Amino acid sequence: MKNSLWIISICLMLISCEKNPFSNTKISPETRSIKGTIRLADEANPAGTYIWLEQYNIATRADASGDFTLKIPPSLRGGSASGTFNVYFYMANYLIDSAKVAIRNDAVIFGEEDVNGKGNLILPSPLQKFLNVTTTTSPQRLSQKSVSTVTITTDLSAMKDSVTVVIPSSYSGGPLGIVFMREIETNNIFVFHALTTFQASELALVTVVPKSKALTFNFANFPIPQGKYEIIPFLYPSHQKLPQGLLDSFGEFAFQPGIYFLNIPFERDYTVFEVTE
Repeated sequence: MKNSLWIISICLMLISCEKNPFSNTKISPETRSIKGTIRLADEANPAGTYIWLEQYNIATRADASGDFTLKIPPSLRGGSASGTFNVYFYMANYLIDSAKVAIRNDAVIFGEEDVNGKGNLILPSPLQKFLNVTTTTSPQRLSQKSVSTVTITTDLSAMKDSVTVVIPSSYSGGPLGIVFMREIETNNIFVFHALTTFQASELALVTVVPKSKALTFNFANFPIPQGKYEIIPFLYPSHQKLPQGLLDSFGEFAFQPGIYFLNIPFERDYTVFEVTE
């Protein structure tokens, strides 16, 4: 009887320990999620920054404060995943960065790699911007009944080194190929093609000297409902090497001229185009 009680008391002591006596790794019941805060070096709004965990191919996005929580599901491939994996932080016109997470049997090991003892991810430095994208319209406001023309201009400039930018359905010296018009209140999307039969893409080398691409259309031939619109040019940088799994996670149509492109996080400056009664 005494031996039985001694064994039980030892088991209770082991259960109540916060640390495994044979390891420095903390044991915690809340080890299936990672939290953190992402920052952009130019202090732009980090909302939408994409956080992607390899191996599991799961992702989340930062809120307007840069905060995020990435929940680790059980492995979908049978068995539990164990090892050290990269978490990537992606905004299309910023340099991609990553941090390391140690996982054992689908549970994050607190206090190892870049995860502290409380389960917070110790992030790299703020993401560094390498490409400015600014879109303006002239005029900025039109009546729904107007027959005037509208000119959309996108200015591209590199922060430091030159940047290769893909501009689909365009060519050197030609108009901006495709723009999306997103109604700010409803998120309804309208797509305008400058050259509907042109399939090639311009590979534009962008330097610190701004490069402009523009298109002009007759508003009478392209009526849209009343509202305030963000103008989004269809273009993307291609000069940095990105994990293929991360790109695939956006879907096979993400880099094609459709609304799935808008899933790609991108920090842009724009002026609001308003359609009035």
